[in-house]
Amino acid sequence: MIQWDQSLETGFLAIDEQHQELFKRVNEVIEAYNVGKARQEVKKTLQFLEEYVHTHFTMEEELQLQYKYPKYKEHKEMHEYFIKQIAEIKSRYEQNGPKITVTMALNRILLTWLREHILRVDKAFVDYIHSLE
Repeated sequence: MIQWDQSLETGFLAIDEQHQELFKRVNEVIEAYNVGKARQEVKKTLQFLEEYVHTHFTMEEELQLQYKYPKYKEHKEMHEYFIKQIAEIKSRYEQNGPKITVTMALNRILLTWLREHILRVDKAFVDYIHSLE
């Protein structure tokens, strides 16, 4: 399970709440996987992610433009990559059903995203904003 703590806070309440919801959903998928019920959780998680990425990424990118974040383009490209990965997993799910390979791919991209993007890339953006103060 992945625990949320104050060190992950960005200082932007809406973004922090969205990150916390993502952590909750990832933990639900991990728990479902651990008890052999991941297949049921995959569809629900994919639906959530489609909504999440649109709302969350738009908000982050608008903030980056507002603060003239110098790594905006790279950050946006990472968002686009994640959207593409989720679309591919959804396509595999729709074609093949809730197979274990789909569940594993979803878990892998979510855990990678949390580790690499939220914990590293988003934190760099927040550090940049704080450096302007």
